[in-house]
Amino acid sequence: MKLSENERALYVELAVQIAIRMCDGSRYAEGRHSRADRPEFRGCVIERGHTSDVEAGCGVLRDLGVMQPLNEDLSPREEEPLFAPCYRLTFSVSGLREHLRGALPASAPSLSEVIAAFIRLVAGYGCGIHSRREPFAVSPELAPTFDLFVRCGYVERVDDKVAWTDRIAPEMRAAHEWTEDLISREEAEEAVIDEMWRTMPARFRKTFFSGGPVDIYALGDVIERFWYDGGWRDVGLTHEYPEIASDRAEALARKFQESGE
Repeated sequence: MKLSENERALYVELAVQIAIRMCDGSRYAEGRHSRADRPEFRGCVIERGHTSDVEAGCGVLRDLGVMQPLNEDLSPREEEPLFAPCYRLTFSVSGLREHLRGALPASAPSLSEVIAAFIRLVAGYGCGIHSRREPFAVSPELAPTFDLFVRCGYVERVDDKVAWTDRIAPEMRAAHEWTEDLISREEAEEAVIDEMWRTMPARFRKTFFSGGPVDIYALGDVIERFWYDGGWRDVGLTHEYPEIASDRAEALARKFQESGE
């Protein structure tokens, strides 16, 4: 893996940040470390979990060879380590940073994979980082990481904030955060909601938005049946196993409240 000096520094810092976030979210973190030791997370046990963000984070640390696979009783796992339910971080945070500055193992993930895993773990999780194209502020804790993102061209400074550049597009798509149009899925969904509200047929508007509370379940059913191929249709679809588009129904209800109609 050929990386520039700045890219190598970014690689190391992202791997460390992934470890911090994986350990910080572990139910094993509290009670096993004093306040003085906890920021280092020495020997912290991480549950692999079943969500894509946790799987991605575990995959990066596992392939870097810095986690010991464990069984459910936290004993060392010898067989099928890839399917271990838990892992133990074999370095402290400062030790991990120093270790990764040396030679990386042959199994080490690419920089692109590490960036995508980091995005999965931080985007929209209450740390102020999002995947939208608009600028955002960076916390002091993550400032060194984003300084490196800037140096590598993945981020640009906008006054006292930062914004993602087009260079991050492959990683954002790999993390399922951006569409092919290089906007966040959240922004793309907002555009769909705007169009649904603007073009909603009069019969649906009268049924659901003529006064009184909005029947979210019924509206979600209408959306699922009559909104397809990018617009409202006269003929509703019949689904063998229908799903209720409750998220979009709730978004439309908010649009109605904001409109003051």
